[in-house]
Amino acid sequence: MEAQDYASVFETCKKYGEIDESLYTEALTFFAAQATTPTAPTTANSHLTQLLAHIDAHTQLAPLQVLQILMRNPQVTVGMVRDYVVNRVTREKKTLSEDQRVIRGYRDDTAKMKERREELRTGVVSVQNTRCSGCHQGLELPAVHFACRHSFHQ
Repeated sequence: MEAQDYASVFETCKKYGEIDESLYTEALTFFAAQATTPTAPTTANSHLTQLLAHIDAHTQLAPLQVLQILMRNPQVTVGMVRDYVVNRVTREKKTLSEDQRVIRGYRDDTAKMKERREELRTGVVSVQNTRCSGCHQGLELPAVHFACRHSFHQ
């Protein structure tokens, strides 16, 4: 890092980041600090953008943690992290809508099961099976009939 070798820092994070996630924290801090120096702001900014894209794609760090790291340096602008924030918000919205759809499905299934349970508990079940539910052969006596409308013989 002292040598300002941005590409090596980024490659090290990509290579060893899954083993030690603190590398991402250190790299974010480094790139955020370097992005504001007049010596190489363009290179550091591009590597910061690449690192944020890599973190976003592999969800190594929580978005709040990333933003807290970047907020430590007042020269980091919203423009530097705009794409990261927009991508994360978009993905979270998509995940939330998918989860809500799944929840609605579970609620519908639960309501149907409750209706079926109440029907079985209070209603009359007429069994008219002529085939065994296990072997699909014709039922022979003795046969056992269940309220779930399955029938079995010996």
